[in-house]
Amino acid sequence: MGGIIFVVCFVIAYWLIRKILKFLKKKYIPKIATSFKCLDGHIVRSKGELVIDNHLHRLGIEHEYENTIRIRGKPIKYDWYLPKFKIYIEYWGYYGKDYMQRKEEKLSLYRKGKLKLISIEDIMLKDIINALKVGGKFSRGHIQVYSDSNLAMQQINKKWKINYPHLSKMCSEVYKLREKFENVEFFHVGRNNHYIQKCDTLCNERLDAEGFKN
Repeated sequence: MGGIIFVVCFVIAYWLIRKILKFLKKKYIPKIATSFKCLDGHIVRSKGELVIDNHLHRLGIEHEYENTIRIRGKPIKYDWYLPKFKIYIEYWGYYGKDYMQRKEEKLSLYRKGKLKLISIEDIMLKDIINALKVGGKFSRGHIQVYSDSNLAMQQINKKWKINYPHLSKMCSEVYKLREKFENVEFFHVGRNNHYIQKCDTLCNERLDAEGFKN
């Protein structure tokens, strides 16, 4: 009889200990970060927004983050607003049916309000895919890919997790194209890189031609 009581007590104690450990683990182990603090103190929702906000800060461009305005009586929350240029910035970094529907609604409101909008999407991976396709016409040997997009380079080099199906699909295409070469390396370069500065010059010339001069 005493042996049975001992076994029952042992099972109950074991069950209680497991419950307590599970509770402590759930309570005290921090979850994955869903917000990021920028250089200027802004708290943003993703690493993509972190890169954009920090870039605006480094360039010395005054910017407001996430506020609500009304366009034709309908509220809309923008990602950034540049007061000096009267330009809004939207970063489309998510994916899904509801999100894409909301995206189209916001774009429609921007058009109806005749507001200046810079629309940023995850196109850097598409640019890398196109670069590898073009590069394959000239060489199948050792290729080095340079980009000022830290986000894209970290994702391709598998240092940052990819949370959205459309980005995973593009990364898979990059890896598939990489197999056609002897070796492919991906590097992040700063804004002071000669070729990045050349791209900036061409971009600024285009913006000036479109009437976005300081």
